[in-house]
Amino acid sequence: MQIDEMHQGGTNVPVTRFSDVQLFRPSTEDGVIRYAAPLGRGIDLEAIQVNRRSDVLVVGFHGALTRETTELPRFERMATLLGSGHSLLFFSDPTLRLADNLQLAWYTGWSELDIRFILADWAVKAAEAVGAEHIIFTGGSGGGFAALQVSAFVPDSLALAFNPQTIISKYLVEGKYMGPQQRYVKVVMPEFSPVPPEKLTPAHDWASPLGERVAVPLTYTRPLENRVLYIQNSNDSSHMTDHYKPFRQVAESGPNASRIRFDLYEGPHAHVAQNQQVMDRGLAAAIDWLRP
Repeated sequence: MQIDEMHQGGTNVPVTRFSDVQLFRPSTEDGVIRYAAPLGRGIDLEAIQVNRRSDVLVVGFHGALTRETTELPRFERMATLLGSGHSLLFFSDPTLRLADNLQLAWYTGWSELDIRFILADWAVKAAEAVGAEHIIFTGGSGGGFAALQVSAFVPDSLALAFNPQTIISKYLVEGKYMGPQQRYVKVVMPEFSPVPPEKLTPAHDWASPLGERVAVPLTYTRPLENRVLYIQNSNDSSHMTDHYKPFRQVAESGPNASRIRFDLYEGPHAHVAQNQQVMDRGLAAAIDWLRP
C-alpha cells in the first residue's frame, strides 16, 4: 500500500501473517505493510513497516495506553515520524493483550517469553529489507524502557529514549501510586509476587528474580555494542530520582560509558510526553551520531 492511502493508525493496511515469529521475512517493497505472527497464549506480535529506502530505520515503541479509548494494535507517533522521511517500523506491545485493563507492560513479554530477542530480530531483518544501514530504537516513558532494552541486543544500533522508566519496580505514578505496577505484576508476572499483587508496596521485592528483564541498569552493566541517547525532562522529579539517576550512575561507571550520552531539558513539572521540538532535536542528534 502507498503511504498516502494509509488511514490514521494504519487500520486499513493489509496484514501479512507468518506462522511463527522465527519465520519473519519482511517485504522489500516500497510503501506500508503490516505484519503479525503468533507468540503463544493466543497473542500475536504486531508491527507496521514504512519503507522509504532511507539509510536509517526508526523503530518505535509506545508507552502507557488508556485502554478504554485506545484500540490495539497501537503504533505510536506514526503520523509524527512519517514527516521525518525515514523508513519506519512500529511495534504494538503484545503483552497488553493479556488483559483489557492492562495499560503498561514495557514490552517485557510474560514469564515464559522474553520478547526482547524477537523484537531485535524483527528490527534487524526489517532494516535489511528496506536497505537501512542504521537502526534507531525510540520511545518515551514505557516505550523508552523498551528502546533501551531492545537496542542492547542489536550491535551498532542506537536507543533514543525520552523520559524512560529504567526500573519497573520503581515506577510510581506521580511518584507515589502503585496502580500500574500492581496491575502489571498481577496480569503479567503473578508468580513473582510475594503478596497478593494488589497489596504490593515499594517495600516488596518481586523483581529480583527477573533480573535485567525489568531493570535497564542491570542490562548495561555488561559490555554492549549499541549507543544510547537518553533525553530527560529535569523537572520530572520522580523519573529523575528513580530512573535517570540510577541508570546514569551505572552508565558512567560501567563499560559502556563512552557509548552513552545524556541530554537534560526543562519541561513541565510532571511526567509527560516530550513535545515535538524535543523529539525532533533528539532524532537529529541521534542520526548525526550514527552517521560517519
